[in-house]
Amino acid sequence: MTRSLKSYAENRSTAGTKINTLNFGIQNESTSVVDESQAHPGIKDADFAKVSSELVKSEIIIQSNMSMLQNNIKNQQNKIQLLQG
Repeated sequence: MTRSLKSYAENRSTAGTKINTLNFGIQNESTSVVDESQAHPGIKDADFAKVSSELVKSEIIIQSNMSMLQNNIKNQQNKIQLLQG
């Protein structure tokens, strides 16, 4: 059971790190959008389209990571239930 909990904690930590990295990237992209729109209003639409597609890509990756984390948590909970029961 200790091994399962340790594995669960490690997987949760790894997923949390990835999510934080992605959130940091999204924040950087958001800042970039603001900076670029102020510096280059003539190319605002093209930049917005690019950043929007990158944001969607990041959100998909985040959702995928969250799904994997939820599945991992569920699997760990199932293992714990089996060990307890």
